[in-house]
Amino acid sequence: MTADFEADMTDPCAGSTVTFTNNSFGDITTYAWVFEGGDPATSDEENPVVTYETPGSYDVTLTVSNDVEEDETIMEGYITVMDLTASFEADEVDICDTEMIQFSSSTTCSEELQWTFEGGDPATSDEANPSVTYHTAGTYSVTLSAINGDNEVEVIEESYITVHNCTGIGSLALNKMRISPNPGDGNFQVNLPKAGNFEVQVYDIAGHIVYTTTLTSENNNLNISNLTDGIYVISANNGITQFKERVVIK
Repeated sequence: MTADFEADMTDPCAGSTVTFTNNSFGDITTYAWVFEGGDPATSDEENPVVTYETPGSYDVTLTVSNDVEEDETIMEGYITVMDLTASFEADEVDICDTEMIQFSSSTTCSEELQWTFEGGDPATSDEANPSVTYHTAGTYSVTLSAINGDNEVEVIEESYITVHNCTGIGSLALNKMRISPNPGDGNFQVNLPKAGNFEVQVYDIAGHIVYTTTLTSENNNLNISNLTDGIYVISANNGITQFKERVVIK
């Protein structure tokens, strides 16, 4: 006889249940399982279900036997239990007022996300990678909470975003892309502060590219009036510098 098994998952989140399937063959009459870190810790069932509450790496042992012989298989570190984690970053942290920032999250074992953007528009979001506009100069914090059932982990970055008033001559506004009219009907003028060709990509609110073109500081008309009403992100990149701005078609 030969002891053998598999699990329906080997990297569960803490609090998850794992179903083990016996793949042993031979004239077997008894099963003896040992689940390091599991609940139950042992079982005599043929196909047991085990819950893992604590993050870590755990062995699983199966011994099969009859009145004559037995065989044992030990899978070291077979189950890796993942913890609930969260982190995030922004594509820019030092911007002009009315400029948009793209946030991206990185989580494990998260079923729900809750963002809070001090000074931002929107002020909250449950998206994985939200876009936020800051209208007023100041320094602002960002909070991300990752939730899985009754478990929650919170990440707070104090004074993470710095917003400048860029209305004066010689200010940061001279080095920013401006799009007008915004909101508009989809026929926009894109004012690029640098010469050369810019590859322009238009993203919908879900992050999908819906239109691409090439613009320059002289040829700067962007007509996306064929798109449905809503919020879009305009990205312009010349290989050295990238500008991004949110527009609204209505």
